[in-house]
Amino acid sequence: MNHIDSLAVVLLVSACVASGCGSQESEVHVYEVVNEYRGTFVIVEDKVNGLDVVPVAGELTYAIPETGILRVKDMHYIHYWHSAVARYANGLSIPDGNMSSPDTVSFHSISYVDGKYHWFAIGTQADVDESLGSERITKMLEAK
Repeated sequence: MNHIDSLAVVLLVSACVASGCGSQESEVHVYEVVNEYRGTFVIVEDKVNGLDVVPVAGELTYAIPETGILRVKDMHYIHYWHSAVARYANGLSIPDGNMSSPDTVSFHSISYVDGKYHWFAIGTQADVDESLGSERITKMLEAK
């Protein structure tokens, strides 16, 4: 390995450490919805009225209420490397939309705006496509 290669490795490792790569602060984000939930939901940063969500045993669980709107005090955990999974309140896993056929009811990340909100959907790809033009999402986007 020559000097330039060594320098590149040092810079890469330094960037990884500085960005939280390998951070164990929150490895898995769990989005838990009510049983048989289908539709969009949003996590909104609300420093005054939001809930404190903290990692427990490597999991950060967001319990999404029936309204589909969860307000949290701080969304900084989203900046850390993490994997995301969804499940119903009864523990049944919801497939990842990136790994499912378009006709499978699955979990989809729709939109994220730093420090404001993160939209998700549980449904088929057609449901997600339809929800992107929904009045509910449009109003929320305009309000932020």
